Amino acid sequence: DVIQAKKAYELQSDYVYKADMEWIRGCGWIAMDSVDHVKVKKAQEILNERKYKKDATESFAKFTHVTDRPEIVLAKINAANLSDLKYKESFNLEKGHYIGSQDTPQLAHSREHAKNISEKLYKSLWDDTKATGYQLSADYLPLVGAKHTKNIVSDIKYKDAYEKAKGHYMAGKDISDFPSVVRSLAVEKMKSLMTYRKDYEDSKTKIHIPFDMLSHVMAKKCQQILSEVEYRTRLHQWTCLPDQHDVIHARKANEILSDVFYKEDLTWLKGVGCYAWDTPEILRAKKSYDLQSDLSYRAAAKQEFKNFSVVTDTPVYVTAVTGHLIASDLNYKELYNKSKDKYTTVLDTLDYARTQAQKAISSNRLYTEAWEKVKATS
Repeated sequence: DVIQAKKAYELQSDYVYKADMEWIRGCGWIAMDSVDHVKVKKAQEILNERKYKKDATESFAKFTHVTDRPEIVLAKINAANLSDLKYKESFNLEKGHYIGSQDTPQLAHSREHAKNISEKLYKSLWDDTKATGYQLSADYLPLVGAKHTKNIVSDIKYKDAYEKAKGHYMAGKDISDFPSVVRSLAVEKMKSLMTYRKDYEDSKTKIHIPFDMLSHVMAKKCQQILSEVEYRTRLHQWTCLPDQHDVIHARKANEILSDVFYKEDLTWLKGVGCYAWDTPEILRAKKSYDLQSDLSYRAAAKQEFKNFSVVTDTPVYVTAVTGHLIASDLNYKELYNKSKDKYTTVLDTLDYARTQAQKAISSNRLYTEAWEKVKATS
């Protein structure tokens, strides 16, 4: 059983499973000549835009525009046609030297039209009549109609007769002279709740019921039947002997149903502790924790770690160190950092001249300046 358990533990152990690969740990791998690496380099060269435009950029300075091509000539003509400066040139040259005639039909027609639409001339006659005044006769029909309409609409005129007669109204000598007032008082008495209950309030304390009336006797009997006090009245006290079978049976049933008697057997355990360190469950849990503990799992490997060292002259280690130096960005830029402040640009080389020419061609400012000069001279 022990051998089988050890074999099963080695099959399930991650440490034993990875022991065969411990010799590869720390070894580098250079993939410079692998198929995938070569494929990626080839794809990068194909997709490289700088390399794609290299030939066109180098030979850009060798080409010039032909100025007499139909497209260039057409573009110049269109620019001259669309130029606002060219369009207004003849007008700007003649606008200070033109003197018009005063007696042309068009000018006379414009003056007459200006008089027709002039608001000042339209109101001049009205302003002249306002200064001299104007009088309307008293019998002018619209004026008379307006006065009558004002009197009809006026609220003061409407209430004038009522206000004059309000202080001269004489009432009758008695209230019976006014049937409407009498009828209103009668209706108010009918609607009065106090008047409606007056007879009842006067007679309700003067009613006497006989004691032997059948309904009265029946009501008293029903009251006694429904009374809680009468219902619970004890007729007499019952006494039982302690050795009767009914009393013994009732006491036994009460003890069986009692929670106090039910828990009396466990009263002696109250306050007694429980020591469960040697129980099978605790031991199984401790063993499972030791098996799953990563700290215990790595303790043996950490103790044996100092007994191992890396061999520095193996091909794998040398390859790893070389690959690290090749991939190091610091070593890659070391020569550049040493020589970057000792380099002086030569300004008379072909590349520099071509760069300056390409910069002048692609400059938007120089292109605009040339276009402005062409517009000013054409």
